[in-house]
Order: sequence, then C-alpha cells, then structure tokens
Amino acid sequence: MAAAPIRAAGVVLLNDAGQAAVVHRYRRDDWSLPKGKLESGEYSIDAAIRETREETGIDVTLMSRLPTAKYTVAGYAKEVDYWVARVRLDHGFVAGSETDELRWIDLAEAPTLLTYPPDIARIELARAHPPTSPLILLRHATAMKRVDWAGEDSARPLRPEGLVEADRLVSQLIAFGIESLRSSDAERCLATVAALSTVTGLNVIPEPGLSETGFETDPPAAPARILQLLADQAPTVVCTHRPILPELLRQLVAATQADPTLAALDPRIPPGAFIVLHRAFEAESVRLISAEVHLPRL
Repeated sequence: MAAAPIRAAGVVLLNDAGQAAVVHRYRRDDWSLPKGKLESGEYSIDAAIRETREETGIDVTLMSRLPTAKYTVAGYAKEVDYWVARVRLDHGFVAGSETDELRWIDLAEAPTLLTYPPDIARIELARAHPPTSPLILLRHATAMKRVDWAGEDSARPLRPEGLVEADRLVSQLIAFGIESLRSSDAERCLATVAALSTVTGLNVIPEPGLSETGFETDPPAAPARILQLLADQAPTVVCTHRPILPELLRQLVAATQADPTLAALDPRIPPGAFIVLHRAFEAESVRLISAEVHLPRL
C-alpha cells in the first residue's frame, strides 16, 4: 500500500499593489511562497493561516482557492493546498527558525528570484483572480438521533461530538473573514454557530425558511432566500440541513450560469462539513471563481 501523501498548505499573499509575499528559507537557501506541513490532526485551512503567520508575521484572510499542488519529494508524494490571501493584520516580519527574509515582489521579478517555477505560475494565476467574497453553506454538527429524542425536532440538541465539531469549525470559518452569520432556527444549527458567534461578536440572524420545518412548509422560500444571500456581498456563513442543501446548490448552479465547479459539488456532506463558494461581483452578476468542501474529523 502506498504511503499517504505528505500534506501541506500555503498561500499566495497579495497586497493592494498586486505584489506577492515571498520568503527566503536559509537552511535550504530557496525563495518560495509561504507554506508548511500540517501538524498532526490539523486542518489544511488552519495550517495555511499558521504557517503564513510563522513565516511572514502576517495574519491573513483567505480568498479564492487555487489548485492543489501535487509532486514528489525524496520519493514521497506531497500535496499542498493553496489559497489567494490578503493581509488582515501585519505584526511585522521577524526572522525565525525557518525564514530570514520577506520580500514583496512584482510578477516580473518572480522568474529571477523564485527557486521553483510552479510558484511563478501560481502567482500569475492568483493575480488573475478577482477579489472574492465567500458564501459558506454549513451543515449543522452531529445532533442527537431523531429516534433518541422525545421533544420537538426543532429543539433536538447536538451530541457531545457535535459540540467538538462546532468548536473546531471556528478557526476555519474565521479564516475567510466572515461578516454575516445566518442560521436555521433549529437548535442543532444555532448550537453549531454559537461558538463562532461568541468569538467573532457577530449576531446570529435566524433564517426560519432554511430550517427543515420551514422548507417543508414553504418549499420555494429556501431557494429564494439563498439567491438573496448570494447577491449580498458580505462574507457569509449559512448553517442549514442536509435535506435542503441539494435544492440550495441547484439554485446556485443556475444563478452562476451552471459553473462546472459548482455543478460537480456533492451536497450530501456529513454533519459539521461546509462548502465554500468564492464569489466575484461583476456589474449586476455574480460569478463563481472557485469552490471547496471541508469535512470534519475528531
């Protein structure tokens, strides 16, 4: 059996002038994009944020997703997830255990400085991406089973593992610069975003039409509402339920001209999973730039 690939994550960090941040690793004497290996049990999103801060002193907001790099190092397969990123907070660069210099470079400088040619193409692709705002569809975390709950279904709570899933969602969702928090009014959804609300200070805005009861009572309301939220430029999390997700994605496919990236997404995600849709707003239309799915693990 082949060994699992080494997992890593990084960013193409751009400033307002379109320059990219690159770092020099003195032990390897190379110039590259900020990136690093996932720690044990770490999510790729969290690794991208952590490694960028360690190597540059900058906290970033993740923007659109770039293709995953796949290559071989010393006979081992390696996969690196990349995002376009923007500066959220610059603490100032300080040389550390891996990097001793940070530079902001124009695309024209990349071929003469960067050690690895794929990084040049990665910067070029990132610069071609327009600014984006995420619409995140979140399925509530693991709840008590219906057969084990005697009360109203809307009051069915999260199980202990669901509470852990909800806690682990916080750092991942914050990474996308969330400014609006929407949720089905079912307890299992509200509990899933409670910690996120506390950490961000965002009020949870109930969306009864995105609950299972609301969807059953008025089926057209949920797709109509998701199209309104699609048109809202605020980076948004929407917590809802698995039975509703297929219809929501169907509407979003139609609204974004059946973009193949979105059309290929499977809405049957497990509890605590989420889909990030990176939207660009152009004139009076919304275009999907990239999409990604993230699954939970305990």
